[in-house]
Amino acid sequence: MLALDTTGASTQVAWWQLGRFGVHEAVGQGRDEALWRLIERCLADAGQPVGLVAVSAGPGSYTGTRIGLAAAEGLSMGWAVPRLAVPTFAAWAEGVAVPGHLVVGRGDGRGMVIWQCFSGPQEARQPSSQLARGEPRAVVEEAKRLAAHLVVADWPDEAPAGCPLLPAPGVLAVASWAWRHRGDLRNAPFAPIYLRPAARPDTSPA
Repeated sequence: MLALDTTGASTQVAWWQLGRFGVHEAVGQGRDEALWRLIERCLADAGQPVGLVAVSAGPGSYTGTRIGLAAAEGLSMGWAVPRLAVPTFAAWAEGVAVPGHLVVGRGDGRGMVIWQCFSGPQEARQPSSQLARGEPRAVVEEAKRLAAHLVVADWPDEAPAGCPLLPAPGVLAVASWAWRHRGDLRNAPFAPIYLRPAARPDTSPA
């Protein structure tokens, strides 16, 4: 399997094969160019044909997410193999080995945090809230209220205090989630996951 994650500040690509894996990452480079260079490195490391392409579908960077999905689509068509769009927060929630509730979030690049709650055992965690956007302090307070671990990436403020903090696990969590759920995802939508802004009220005169 080849797994791509272009939703965050860095570009990550992993190969995953019968218990063997490797990861390549690039930071601060042109996203599209870096992605294809990392893919070439992973293919050289794996040394065997790819049978599945998984890609992190967001929420995350608008442009980055679309670049990753387009690359996965192209690889899937070129190699004639399945491709799966993996919900990023769900993959992170299953990728951390802690019990209890989780609040999973990432900075949106504008000083706010996109977040979602998860509950259940590690390999079967389910969302227990809708995606939401809030101020970092409010997200920390929600994690405290739930006595939850906070799993974060691209946090916009200083490290949050007062609740257990875990870094987001990255592209290997995407690969692992895709492998466990590959049977469920084959007919799932291949599309980005965005938190759409609330509709503005119509204030035009009647």
